[in-house]
Amino acid sequence: MTARATDDHRGNLGRTVSVAGAWTLAARIALAGSGFLINILLARLMTPDAFGLYFLAVSVVSVLVLAGQMGLQVSVVRAAAAALAPVSRDDPTDLSLKYALLGGIGALAVASLYAAGGHAYIARLLDAPALSEHVQIMALWILVAAPLGILAESFRGTQQYRPAALFSGLCATLMLLFCVLPLYMTGRPISLDLLLALCTGSATASLLMALFHALAGRTSARFDVHAAVPGMLRVSMPLMMMSLATLVTTQADLWVAGAYLPKSEVAAYGVAARLVQLVLMPLLVLNAVLAPLLAQLHAQGDTARLQRLLGATAAAGALPGIAALGVFVLGAQTLLEVLYGASYARAANCLVLLSAGQLINTACGPAATVLMMCGRERAVMCISLGSALLTVAGGIVLAPRFGMEGIAAAAACATATHGLCCLGWVRHSLGIRTHPDFTGLWAAWQDARAFRRERTS
Repeated sequence: MTARATDDHRGNLGRTVSVAGAWTLAARIALAGSGFLINILLARLMTPDAFGLYFLAVSVVSVLVLAGQMGLQVSVVRAAAAALAPVSRDDPTDLSLKYALLGGIGALAVASLYAAGGHAYIARLLDAPALSEHVQIMALWILVAAPLGILAESFRGTQQYRPAALFSGLCATLMLLFCVLPLYMTGRPISLDLLLALCTGSATASLLMALFHALAGRTSARFDVHAAVPGMLRVSMPLMMMSLATLVTTQADLWVAGAYLPKSEVAAYGVAARLVQLVLMPLLVLNAVLAPLLAQLHAQGDTARLQRLLGATAAAGALPGIAALGVFVLGAQTLLEVLYGASYARAANCLVLLSAGQLINTACGPAATVLMMCGRERAVMCISLGSALLTVAGGIVLAPRFGMEGIAAAAACATATHGLCCLGWVRHSLGIRTHPDFTGLWAAWQDARAFRRERTS
């Protein structure tokens, strides 16, 4: 490769990372903000019992969608990116559609099992028999959301960052917001059945737009999926287990709440759990933007620069978390009452407990991301499963005596344990520290800017 070609490659790579980071940052902020606003509106349009059932329904659908996708939403990124290589014989769009079709078949199987009788077991587990009244619409939501997620990730693999950002939940969430907002302005209550129908309709419209974007300008597409199915599943199934383990970790406390608490208290716990994501959001944004840099620095063996970048990332993520926890400690009850209503202020202690656990996890830095970027996905899966078991076991023991505060304490301990275990494993397996380095924050920022200039020069 000539020097000119190398410079062009670095410039293209730098611009790619910049564009990807900008769209990822904007999409995450917009998605978090619109979801936050939707929950505030729904808390005032629905009864607490119905709102609690909605949280449980979203949790069930999320897990079943992930099972139906069979890990294809992760492996499609790698496959679509490889199809862009000049030596590849695969068409990226055809490959993306194959993955989406296979994910749709998996989702059909999962939705059919759910509708055929699985809903009864889930409703009994969560002590929510009312969920069985909405089987058809939830099954349809599963069937639509699975291929939509795969298509969105395939756009990311082919470096189409704008559609990837739009169809990774943002488009559907904005459409749902525009449906809920007029109901709030007119003061019309919203039933769970109508809300689930709006969620499914928004996801369906988003899927149709994603398909239109993928097929734009094409006259035909080849769907010979059967020839590649064994290889696709061989790569995807381990990724499905890792994704499910991570999702179960974030949902286990809500399931325990559904099984042991009245649904009005599930709603209060749910809004506290959503609000506590403000503590984690800065680190999530930094992880999404810096993940490519972490992978490249590790591949280059530049441990010193990687160490400084990780310390600065952890410090930058921890500072807003400390501020958020301070706000919650001083005024959690008032904040919940103003945003959601007086009936939700009972979750103030839960908000503080969950925020404290999340702050410890955030202070451990992007340890889980480092493990995944450095080929330690199995370690993340095991740690996530252990954290989920700790949440469930602790919640079962504490919920009968301490109610939602007991569940929050168990979840906070599990979240903190997850971060500390990931931090320790990174130190053990890679010899890298991911905890905050406040003293070197400015130096690391200058170092990161210099590194980006090298990539774009």
